[in-house]
Amino acid sequence: MKTINLGSEVRVSDPCYGDDVWCKTRLNSVLPGEYHVDVQKSDEGDWGNRVSSLTVTHKDYVGKQLRYQEHGDIGVDSGQAGIFCESSYRNDDVAETIKNGNGIRIDSIEDGDKWYEKMCRFTLSGEGFGAYESGVVTSSGFGDGSYPLAVARDEDKNIVSMVITYIGEEDEEDEDDGGDCCGVCGGELESDGECIYCCDEK
Repeated sequence: MKTINLGSEVRVSDPCYGDDVWCKTRLNSVLPGEYHVDVQKSDEGDWGNRVSSLTVTHKDYVGKQLRYQEHGDIGVDSGQAGIFCESSYRNDDVAETIKNGNGIRIDSIEDGDKWYEKMCRFTLSGEGFGAYESGVVTSSGFGDGSYPLAVARDEDKNIVSMVITYIGEEDEEDEDDGGDCCGVCGGELESDGECIYCCDEK
């Protein structure tokens, strides 16, 4: 099981986002310490195996019953998201310590691009995720979009676990139901497979 170390401030975000982007999340009152990383995958048929969720839990709370509450949505524009100690987020000095081989290269235009390049190497690997000392990043389900973040707290209101859900039960049902929709107009098909909307237009 992979572990990371988090401080009291944590960034949950697509790693491409700088501080001027609204759809990122900064968490305060996180219980500092070692966190266990749990990456779940699901078989999505023609889409292949996809990362369905990312959870990090403080070592003292692993295996305990936790109550999660929705915290908001995480925006994704580069097909990936992660949970990072604020001090390491888009930190190019930290990037120098991450050894994850060669691969994608990004022209360093802004501060943080060297770190971002390392995150891309993690998610473009066969595993679709990766971790370094103070952060973890995964590919994001079916790609870009908005994904829910939930947190669990201890009795002192400190956050002790965080989970990003990329593919939930509703998403899987939507994929299964896709065959019942018209490929032309998107309308619901009749029991005989005909689309009443397209038929009416003929």
